[in-house]
Amino acid sequence: MSRGSLIQTGCWIAVAFCAWFWPRFGESFFQVLERWLAVASRRPTRCCLALLALVLGLRAILLPLWPVPVPAVQDEFSYLLMADTFAHGRLANPMHPLWQFFETSHVLSIPWYASKFFPGQGLFLAAGQVLTGVPWAGVWLSCGLMAAATLWAAFAWLPPSWALLAGAFSIPMSVTSYWMNSYWGGAVPALGGALAVGAAGRLAGAGGAPLRNAALLVTGSVLLCWTRPFEGLLLLIPLFVYLIWKAWGKAPVGVWLTIAAAGAAGAALLGYYDLRITGSPWIAPEAAFQHQYGSAPLFTFLEFSAPKTLPDAHMELVHNVWERELILDARTPRGMAKRLGRVWQAAVDFTGGYWLFLFPAILFFDRLRKQPVGILLAFILAGAAGALVEMTYLAHYLAPFFAATVIVAAEGFRQLQAWEPGQAPYGRFLVRAILVLGVCFVSGRAGLNWIRQQDDSADLVYRRLRTEKRPLLEQSLPPGKHVVLVRYEPPYDFHAQWVYNRADIDSSDIIWAHDLGRQENLRILQYYPDRTFWLFRPNQNPELVEKYR
Repeated sequence: MSRGSLIQTGCWIAVAFCAWFWPRFGESFFQVLERWLAVASRRPTRCCLALLALVLGLRAILLPLWPVPVPAVQDEFSYLLMADTFAHGRLANPMHPLWQFFETSHVLSIPWYASKFFPGQGLFLAAGQVLTGVPWAGVWLSCGLMAAATLWAAFAWLPPSWALLAGAFSIPMSVTSYWMNSYWGGAVPALGGALAVGAAGRLAGAGGAPLRNAALLVTGSVLLCWTRPFEGLLLLIPLFVYLIWKAWGKAPVGVWLTIAAAGAAGAALLGYYDLRITGSPWIAPEAAFQHQYGSAPLFTFLEFSAPKTLPDAHMELVHNVWERELILDARTPRGMAKRLGRVWQAAVDFTGGYWLFLFPAILFFDRLRKQPVGILLAFILAGAAGALVEMTYLAHYLAPFFAATVIVAAEGFRQLQAWEPGQAPYGRFLVRAILVLGVCFVSGRAGLNWIRQQDDSADLVYRRLRTEKRPLLEQSLPPGKHVVLVRYEPPYDFHAQWVYNRADIDSSDIIWAHDLGRQENLRILQYYPDRTFWLFRPNQNPELVEKYR
């Protein structure tokens, strides 16, 4: 057992001892604190704005210790390409005449040069790039909005004081996880899920401002469909069924007209985006990419297609080997158990990475399902069921259910507080003890993460990529315009893809391209006669570029 585990075990033995003999320990101090929180919770708008400022301010203060992240994962480069494209006022870029040199993972090269992903994350990154020159500013803003929207959603489902607890649960994921400290996404679909859950809760409960809540419901739904449509629909379908059941005939007709009109507009805009990239409003860029490169299906119940002939060794390994192996493993009981384990880990991460924060919700599961938040449990179970048919699973796949998860966790603590066997306040003592010790443990782990400049929520296989050295390699080149030809040699690390470029390839100071062999390379040499050519062999020396001869 590690030292940290021993410390936690000792703390919980002490808590059990105190709960048994002194269940009223610290009563006067906590009563003052809880009264203050009860007063603060009477102003929900101020609380949401305060949480937004807290998340944004805390991460800004940490910038000297934990600077703007360097992209490392293949998905991140694709999102950054999308952001750069949007920032230039385009939905897609024209096909490059030498597109074969620039083929890469998660990027379409024909008929247009564009990211394969849905546009939600790219829009936030583009906003950051346009407003500040730093795409990560969009990530920073999206995480702050996610935390504030989660608290706003919690006020619709919980008593005000307990809603504050749900908002507090959102802080670690908003500040220290890879949702904030990468370009991979997670906060935008979580923001959409929070808006949808919060608005539906108010509309079902006949809350005020029905037209505003209808607009926010559609805004959240659009964000979900523009980021993670499959998981988003797993939330939206039961949510709309619940809303129609609770509010049909009670909500004004204008609410349903607003939902229908705004939803149709969001779907039409997404269809137009697909049309501009793939030529059809019914074919998403991700489907077009899958048709061009993939041979393994995206879902376990679909059939394999014939392997494609791919010129790049990395893409060959990713699409014809790795993805096929993932699907074969995903269809086994072990693979299903593995993905459900990742769902559980994501839920733990959502509440700060401390599993005991979910313990009260599990302990009082039967009570929770009879409360108003019981429907949120059904939503979460729908999200978990979706993991059974997906190829793999990461925390941002479950992001649409982030707000529902922390609200259910907070309701679990509310039920635990009411637990008084023999008229002794054991439940109230345990709530306070779990939260105090949990804050200490979570803060300690967060401090270590800040020192190491890493997070413990991301898949570490991806976060160790050599491509984090790209900026250093680019800085080592002399001033001027360059082309870096990347030559891969065995043994291949198919997650370490180096060939990524900006939206306007020809105007970039440094262009990364595949080494396609001496004969083919003559084409790119002739196309860029005014550039210096370099050879990069990452499998030989990932820290050195040499003149191409």
